[in-house]
Amino acid sequence: MPTSSARKPAIYIVCCLLEETRGLVLTTVEFICADCEQSIEVNEEMRETILATGCPVCTSSASEDDFVAEE
Repeated sequence: MPTSSARKPAIYIVCCLLEETRGLVLTTVEFICADCEQSIEVNEEMRETILATGCPVCTSSASEDDFVAEE
């Protein structure tokens, strides 16, 4: 018999996460690398990571100018 400290099944956790995010709009921008010209649609968390670590394709540094709001 499960106790109150038993872990919830993964499917339950996924369903809860989907329920909590339903109705939210994810903001995306397009990243265009100045060096390799790769274009990638990214969310805010990915944008911050690219600014910190560089292009995910060629690793060249990235700046705010490399991001364009999608229309």
